[in-house]
Amino acid sequence: MTHELADLPAQDCCSSDNPGSVRQPDLQLLSLTADTDIGDLRMVEAYDRFVLDEQSAIPFTIRLLENPKSPIAFPGSVDLKGHDYLHLLLNRGITLWDEAFVVGFTMGNCDRLRPHHIYWYKVLSTALFPQKFRFNRSHFKAYDLGVMYGQKVPQKNLHRVNFEQYAHLCIGEVRRMFSIDLQEIQMLWNAERLLVN
Repeated sequence: MTHELADLPAQDCCSSDNPGSVRQPDLQLLSLTADTDIGDLRMVEAYDRFVLDEQSAIPFTIRLLENPKSPIAFPGSVDLKGHDYLHLLLNRGITLWDEAFVVGFTMGNCDRLRPHHIYWYKVLSTALFPQKFRFNRSHFKAYDLGVMYGQKVPQKNLHRVNFEQYAHLCIGEVRRMFSIDLQEIQMLWNAERLLVN
């Protein structure tokens, strides 16, 4: 059964009743699964409900390897906003497996990716990332599936897309524009479950 999140009420970013309140992310969007379909949500609405971290909250070592402004960023590096939009388009939440899949997808989708990039990303993300963000062999199964799917998607270099220009569109529409297929993503979720268990 597919869960429909589009019927949920939008969460107010900052309630006017409490001017100092901090926006809380939508827990259902943070824990997307293979059975979740958020395709009917507008990109901007889903993004506002999904966003969790500011760029400054991302550890230096991760920014060094994954931020496009870094001189040593890996192929497919994307700014945080683009990264979060890709989480939504790829129907992924915020677990380390989700992160690994999304990073793998952006790297695999980049036309500059070479095998040595994959090797060194795995080495450095296990050695340099803070414990809370560190990938292990189990996470790399999701990463490898992400790389594979990124390579399969015919539209290349999605890490360079300014997704804000599509913010008024539904996620499903944007997926179709960029040849991201929810059924294929769901099959990859199922493959990942088998590989990591």
